[in-house]
Amino acid sequence: MTFNFAIEGILIVASILFALFIDNYKESREERKMERYYLQNLKNDLIADTSRYAGRREDLKTVMTYCDSIVSVKSGKARMNKNLVDKFDYLFMSIVGIDFEHDPTFESMKYSSHLGVIGNLPLQGSIVSYYSYGEFVNRIANDELHRLTQARRDARNSSGLLLDFKITESEATELLKKSEVYNLTFDSLQTINFVVEILDTRIKDSKMLITAIDRYLSERQG
Repeated sequence: MTFNFAIEGILIVASILFALFIDNYKESREERKMERYYLQNLKNDLIADTSRYAGRREDLKTVMTYCDSIVSVKSGKARMNKNLVDKFDYLFMSIVGIDFEHDPTFESMKYSSHLGVIGNLPLQGSIVSYYSYGEFVNRIANDELHRLTQARRDARNSSGLLLDFKITESEATELLKKSEVYNLTFDSLQTINFVVEILDTRIKDSKMLITAIDRYLSERQG
């Protein structure tokens, strides 16, 4: 009788332990599925970020190259030509801000308290650092672009230029003699170069994070 009770007790305990094991296994599997889902979406966001940043960087570098050409004209190293005149509005056009906080997946994870599903703590920390830094550079970079756009608008107004102005080479040369226009050229070079350096850093960091995510997902799958 005692032996039978012992066997029954062992079977009950074994059943409970087995049920707990199954529950833990299912929970672990669901967490890994969720982890992969979020990491894959984070990777897609980062790829989109990299492409978007690269596009804006090239646009800004075009403006920098133009401003550099204008400085060469002012210093006598080059002459004003039709190509420079046709793009003279590069000195005065508004520069649209850059969204460094486009992070739908990260925000979803943060507000649903799912950051913890990433089992690799160093990777989790890198992701948090990347997006936290994005909030910081979003503020300083766009503040500078907003300030530059306002300075360009003021210079345009003080120069009496219309929104769709057309000028000759001689008129463009005369405009460069105005201190506010020439100073704006240097301001544009410095400010845009500052923002381009931020974009370079973000592109580098996003590519490194993509690589880290790929490596981790590969290890988890293996």
